Amino acid sequence: MVEIIRLTWVEVRMACILGIERRIQSRQQNRNTDKAAARNTDNWAIDIDGALAEMALAKYLGVFFNPTINTFKEPDVKRYQVRSTSYANGHLIIRPDDKPRELPDQEFVLGITTFMPDIHLVGMLTAGEAAVDQYWRDDSWWVPNGHLGPLPERESR
Repeated sequence: MVEIIRLTWVEVRMACILGIERRIQSRQQNRNTDKAAARNTDNWAIDIDGALAEMALAKYLGVFFNPTINTFKEPDVKRYQVRSTSYANGHLIIRPDDKPRELPDQEFVLGITTFMPDIHLVGMLTAGEAAVDQYWRDDSWWVPNGHLGPLPERESR
């Protein structure tokens, strides 16, 4: 079941600033953070969408959003890795460098940012559940959002 999280415009602005800062840090350190960068384009929206989805998950869970930069494979919110897409029917993408075989219990949540300020949290899957042959496509696993499991439980207050 999709959970729609409405961010305030202040939260949207904060997430956008975080995404911009992440992209600037990547460019300063000469990191190709995505396929778009590898093709000599600079898709800033990838970092912004990621920050929006992270903020939405924290709001959904009822936990403090800790905006981090350069933490790479550390969990994004609590113990969860957050992935985002701007496609309404987007996929959860798991890459080999996410180490799904070594870390099969790592949990990934997908957020769709198309409808901002409403972020659609679609579902969750572990890396082990995602890294199966049926989802392999070119160089990563693409899990249709209809194949995701339920979102994590909200924090009790």
